[in-house]
Amino acid sequence: MAGRIDHGGKISGLRISLLAPLLFLSAVPVFARDAKIQDLRVEILENRYQASFRVEGAFTPEVEERIASGLETSFRHRVRVYGKKTLWFDNLLLEMEVTTTVKFDSLTSQYTLSRRIDGELRVTEYTENPEEMRLWMSELDGIPLGVADQFPVTDRVYVKVKSNIRSRFFLFFIPIRWNTDWEMLPFPGLEKTIE
Repeated sequence: MAGRIDHGGKISGLRISLLAPLLFLSAVPVFARDAKIQDLRVEILENRYQASFRVEGAFTPEVEERIASGLETSFRHRVRVYGKKTLWFDNLLLEMEVTTTVKFDSLTSQYTLSRRIDGELRVTEYTENPEEMRLWMSELDGIPLGVADQFPVTDRVYVKVKSNIRSRFFLFFIPIRWNTDWEMLPFPGLEKTIE
């Protein structure tokens, strides 16, 4: 019978290196999959395409607590437009980031709301109503995608949208991004054979 080697109760370096990734993956928040893009639509208004959508499940207790504590909180929404190619990578036609931001002032009980497109401030508003704040942060209407004439009728064009609710940190230094999945929708009139 082979003798047993006693390591003094210590876990070997190899075992630690194998366990570390499992511990990291188990720490990724389960609720990340709960946030998702809903009601994505593309419309033509005055010869211009525009997209609208909402993010469902973004306001977790952690996000609500962060806002209530007065910390500036931003949701970053990535919008991409592609032309579909056969047997090749799709052509990226447009990429933008729409950022919705809220900061709560506990002295005035007022939310300062701002919206930026690619870092450029587009609008700032104020409200005391928490529900209006939630709608501002999670519902986006009329995001400009371009003039209809710039997309030939023969193209198969679609939009993809993804939202980053916020970054968290594992062990105080490893960033974990809390994203929705990508949602895709063809442009009306240009949706031929989008799969």
